[in-house]
Formats: sequence, structure tokens, C-alpha cells
Amino acid sequence: MGDRGLLLELGDEISFEVNEKVRRIALGIRAEAIDGIVETIPTYRSLLIIYNPLILPLDELKKKLKRLEEGLQQTPFPNPKLTRIPVLYGGLYGPDLEGVANYHQISSEDVIRLHCSKPYFIYMIGFMPGFPYMGELPEALTDRDLFNGESRRMADPRSNPYQNVRSGKGTTRSAPDGRSSSILSNH
Repeated sequence: MGDRGLLLELGDEISFEVNEKVRRIALGIRAEAIDGIVETIPTYRSLLIIYNPLILPLDELKKKLKRLEEGLQQTPFPNPKLTRIPVLYGGLYGPDLEGVANYHQISSEDVIRLHCSKPYFIYMIGFMPGFPYMGELPEALTDRDLFNGESRRMADPRSNPYQNVRSGKGTTRSAPDGRSSSILSNH
């Protein structure tokens, strides 16, 4: 970050409410087109503002952000875009499916049904280009004690589409039978 970055910490938890504030501030900055702000980088709970201190001194940036924050609730969100991500479960592209099913004492088909049963909100994009940090899994598939890290991280209460490390294909899994998970994005 150096002398060109200001990090706004807006909470200490990953929640929709904290992330909504992050996104509203980022949208407000974009709408205001504040001269000197080069880029905003939203995360689950913070917003990194990259700015040019020769154009916009830090004290002035803080004042502008304070004014922006006062009118935050009036900042409208764009309509979310629904994107379907094809997913292949089990076998070479999802070797953790049986382990997840066994751990939760449900069938592999139930894991798939539960995972595809709802849209997932995208909190942020990052980690690698285009990687979506997606919303919470159905309760029946979460357990913070479980993590095998191979393709889909079921231990975390969120669903993130990891590539299958073993396949070497370099793509997210795709489903020949048309099954898919849906995600909602305001990005």
C-alpha cells in the first residue's frame, strides 16, 4: 500500500451486512468519480483505496470519504447478475465428494443436491484473476473441523470454486449432465 493506499476496515467478521457497506462505499466512490482515486479493491470486510497523494492529499481524501459515508444508504446497488457455473462432482474432477458425503453421513447425490440448491452471493473477486469468493453453503454441508483442500472447500461455510489440483486441466470443473451452481454478483 505504501503512501498511495488507504485501507478502510469496516468490520471484523465476514457477513453480508459488513460486505454491503464495503460495496456501497466502493460504488459511492465510483459514482462520485473523486479526482485522485486510482482504484478501489473491495474484500469481505475492508476496502483498499489506491490514490495519488499529489492530486488528493490524505486529509482531503478522509474528508471526502466521511461525507460519502453520511449518504451511504442512498447509494443504489446495480441489479445482481445471475451466473451459472457448471460443476462436475466426483471421480477425477471431484475426488473429495465421497469423503464429504461420508463425513456428513449423507449420500453423494444429497451433497450434490444440497450444493446446487441455492444461489451463492459473491462477496469479492480475488486470489487469482476472476476467482469468486462466494456465499455460504447450506448448513448441512458446513463444518469448520473438516478441510481436505483438494477441490471444493467444504470446511469453510462458504462455497468457492477451486480448480481440481490433480486434474492438471487448469479449468474449473464442468458438468456434462447440466448440473450447475448459481452465483449472484454485484461486481
